[in-house]
Amino acid sequence: MPNWAQFREGIKAGLPKAELLKQLRILEGWQKLAPGEALSALNEELKNCAPALLYRSMVDLNLTIHREADIPAGAESGPALKQLFTEVQQGIASDERKKVAARLSVLWN
Repeated sequence: MPNWAQFREGIKAGLPKAELLKQLRILEGWQKLAPGEALSALNEELKNCAPALLYRSMVDLNLTIHREADIPAGAESGPALKQLFTEVQQGIASDERKKVAARLSVLWN
């Protein structure tokens, strides 16, 4: 009888997107950190991860945050992002919009 747990782990490790998924999970964990702590985590991760993989993961997570917040992707995102951060700076953003701004700030600061 095969060891199915070992078999599943072997299959999972060989999946083409396994490394990307692992990196996305790491980045998602940073979303709960303060920006300074997230930056420290990023610097530490750069010691152990291929920069191209990390960048790809950041772009994917960024697009996911945009989609969840109904912010258009690409060049059309500029006005929506400007509005978002203006609301946060003026203190008129909802808690949900503040959370979106914080998540984006962790990714790109």
